[in-house]
Amino acid sequence: MALMSTMQGMYTAEANAMMKDPPELWAYGVSSLVWALLLAVVFSRWASISTFRGGLIAGAIIGLLTSLSVDLGMHASVKLLSNLAVLVIDPIANAVVSGLAGGVVGWMLGRGAGK
Repeated sequence: MALMSTMQGMYTAEANAMMKDPPELWAYGVSSLVWALLLAVVFSRWASISTFRGGLIAGAIIGLLTSLSVDLGMHASVKLLSNLAVLVIDPIANAVVSGLAGGVVGWMLGRGAGK
């Protein structure tokens, strides 16, 4: 949401017309919880990440790669983007958000391991 005004200019008029105004904040909240759950499952079951730093790095990489994959797939199949800069900005923004979320998840997993 922080980059909404920047990103709006990078989508086609049709894509902007489909945007909800205002957005449904409850759905953003549930989406964030599902993403945190995904990171927690990956970190605890397969990656053994239990520190803020480890979660930050892994979360950023996962966020960057998943966002880039989705954005490129959408660009390949839908008339959505009017400016390809979004293929750089969106993955970087998602890497930052996912990195912070991953850091918190890693930190929380480490706290639970000490008990």
